[in-house]
Amino acid sequence: MDEENITRQKDDFTVKVKIIHLCSQPLFKDPEQLYSIEMILMDEEGSKIHANVLQKWIPKFKKLVHEGAVIFIKNPTIARHVSKYKLIDNTNN
Repeated sequence: MDEENITRQKDDFTVKVKIIHLCSQPLFKDPEQLYSIEMILMDEEGSKIHANVLQKWIPKFKKLVHEGAVIFIKNPTIARHVSKYKLIDNTNN
């Protein structure tokens, strides 16, 4: 998914992705509750995208998301990743 194509899109588009990794993020003050479901998605071009389902939407989407599932996301909220930390592969472990 070309970033330039996404930013040029209007607010009405659908993305087809495969969930390649999924994990649950517990609530800080109550580890028994979920704060979010974190996912790594891959589109048809092989681009990887980080996505999440926030706490208020978990009851609606929890049964629909699992590793290996191919899903369509209509009108996603997209934001640029702006972290001062860079992720690297550490082969010295």
